[in-house]
Amino acid sequence: MYFFLLHKNFIQGHQLFSAGRKTHIFFIGVFLQTLFRTYPNIIICTFAPMIIIDDTLISDEIYTEFFVCDLPVCHGGCCVHGDAGAPLEKKETVILKEIYPQVKPFLRQEGIDTIEKDGAFVEDIDGEFTTPLVNKQECAYVFFDENNIAKCGIEKAWEEQKVTFKKPVSCHLYPVRITRYSNYEAVNYHRWPICECARKNGKKLNVRIYEFLKESLIRKYGESWYEQLDSYVKLTLGKE
Repeated sequence: MYFFLLHKNFIQGHQLFSAGRKTHIFFIGVFLQTLFRTYPNIIICTFAPMIIIDDTLISDEIYTEFFVCDLPVCHGGCCVHGDAGAPLEKKETVILKEIYPQVKPFLRQEGIDTIEKDGAFVEDIDGEFTTPLVNKQECAYVFFDENNIAKCGIEKAWEEQKVTFKKPVSCHLYPVRITRYSNYEAVNYHRWPICECARKNGKKLNVRIYEFLKESLIRKYGESWYEQLDSYVKLTLGKE
């Protein structure tokens, strides 16, 4: 188990830095007078609010902030609002094209029209792949249930066992967003005003972001990665 913690104000660029099993690429500014406490296979910088596990740089907000979606209040607003669709990994663009015939029966006509016009995915101005939007609003894969809550047609098809792909991993991970660099990935919390009810709900239920996203984080990075993060949080916060 290897943890390396850095203050986010000190990360400024790229430089080689050894981190036990793997080499992580980032630039470290002046540490000033940093006090390190060493545990078996864990190195902790006492002032630091960021953590590195393998090739991921994780914001402290992942384990200090609370979050549980409250759909009756927000009505799935994250699938409706915003200026772009859900980010897609390249392999997911292939999957969406393949499963569209199975997903189509669970979509609204507006979504079907958009997908058949623009494609199962689109490329944004930054060259990133995303899901298409209906009239620059909701995701084309959205449908609305009897309570007017936005739901995912892909996930509905998965629930009905029509496909084996649950949903794009970026959707599964929300409110976490992943930024990819050449040698590592940054794992950050995306704070959005429409999710204020989720923050209140998480606080009420005493569920932190990383706990709420356990299934999706394991899907993305594996059980060992999650166990290392969980061990660190318990060590730091004294959680049992």
